[in-house]
Amino acid sequence: MAGLRSEPSSRSVAGKTTTTLAKFFPLPAAVIASTAFAVVLPFFFFGNASGHDFEFHVLSWMEVVSQWKQAIVYPRWAAFAHWGYGEARFLFYPPASWNLGALLGILLPWKMAPGAYIWLALAASGCSMFLLARRWLSCKDALFAAALYAANPYYLVVVYWRSALAELLAERRAHRAAGVRRIGDRDGLAADGQRVRRTVGLAAVRVDHVHGDEEAAGLRRRAGEDARGRKREARR
Repeated sequence: MAGLRSEPSSRSVAGKTTTTLAKFFPLPAAVIASTAFAVVLPFFFFGNASGHDFEFHVLSWMEVVSQWKQAIVYPRWAAFAHWGYGEARFLFYPPASWNLGALLGILLPWKMAPGAYIWLALAASGCSMFLLARRWLSCKDALFAAALYAANPYYLVVVYWRSALAELLAERRAHRAAGVRRIGDRDGLAADGQRVRRTVGLAAVRVDHVHGDEEAAGLRRRAGEDARGRKREARR
């Protein structure tokens, strides 16, 4: 009986996965990937954009690769930092960005790694926004929102001026964490279910960026205020 009960559940999960993947191909994936590529296209002609935090992130990636080669799976001490004085950077800095950057540094030449990282982060943001917007908008409108989000002006500031690469990676989750309230309301989740989804969403953002959970919490708080405002207007 247990096997019979689990079969519909597995089919349901497989069906949802197939439906989700089908949403992205072929047009949405191509548009989002092209939009993200357009942001990093100047790198091919002028080199990498060296913003405020560029050296910090790329040197961290190089440090991680160096320690991986020494069989240190999870680095803790950044020996290259502060002109050789070092710091316990990897103990407190979220691991997603420096693990991804280090992996790209192994797979690609170091000149290409930052551009590939930025392209992946922007494409992931666009895909995440498409899935969120698709819950309420048509495919065409959701695709416009995704492309606009993947190349919004603040992202251009982050890429070309600040080089806040960990924040850039975290932004793919922040708006989804903010949208959990509306998603829960629409899907009819119980209060406990909504609370769990919000907690998991904020924790996932924290893995990407030091202040990502604060940004997502602020967005979620504003979304809640907007929802309460709409309910008050509806009562009048």
